[in-house]
Amino acid sequence: MTNRSVTPDVCTYNLLMTSLYKNGNSKEAAQLFYSMATKGLKPDTVSYAILLHGYATEGCLVDMINLFNSMATDCILPNCHIFNILIYAYAKSGKLDKAMLIFKDMQKQGVSPDAVTYSTVIHAFCKKGRLDDAVIKFNQMIDTGVRPEASAYRSLIQGFCTHGDLVKAKEYVTEMMKKVCKMEDATKMFEDMVSFGLEPCNITYGILINGYCKNRRIDDGLILFQEMLHKGLKPTTFNYNVILDGLFLAG
Repeated sequence: MTNRSVTPDVCTYNLLMTSLYKNGNSKEAAQLFYSMATKGLKPDTVSYAILLHGYATEGCLVDMINLFNSMATDCILPNCHIFNILIYAYAKSGKLDKAMLIFKDMQKQGVSPDAVTYSTVIHAFCKKGRLDDAVIKFNQMIDTGVRPEASAYRSLIQGFCTHGDLVKAKEYVTEMMKKVCKMEDATKMFEDMVSFGLEPCNITYGILINGYCKNRRIDDGLILFQEMLHKGLKPTTFNYNVILDGLFLAG
């Protein structure tokens, strides 16, 4: 590229680094990052995010945090995505206390946690069996106006199922299926619910059937309705109205 008098810019380096990481050439990607300075180029936030993500994926936490601390040298302020990489890396390695220090530090720096941040922390707490802390973070997420992702619900549901609190797990199943936007998330949650040993009630069936019908998947809705009847669950007026509305939409 340089032989043809085309000078690569930061964006070019970022693309090359991403490609190298995807192909398992992490050392070459890191070398490319540090070679930017010799070319008179200054790494940007994306550059740092790519290398940080590479270190995090490979579990090189010392290199990761050293690189993070060096961002100040380039006068680059970390954004939410950068903090999410650090939190995920520490949480994945079981260092939850360090992950929470990063969580607090990002807020001190004026960076608000997003749905990914909260989902990562909630999953980590649930994995450690710290369900009370997970619920506190879940409620905090809602209180700050951040819409929960399906993954946050699934972590809580699995956590409560693992610890035998099926009543609490069912509460989160119902809440998620009422609030979830994507049909595939609701379907996945229904499947997870069954695998966790939770028997869906007619309300849960009704919510999912309603979703199928609204998405004009009336055949899937009818199959689920028949399954509900086969399990001896008594349909409610809501269940019947959903099926009728679905049939009407289907023509």
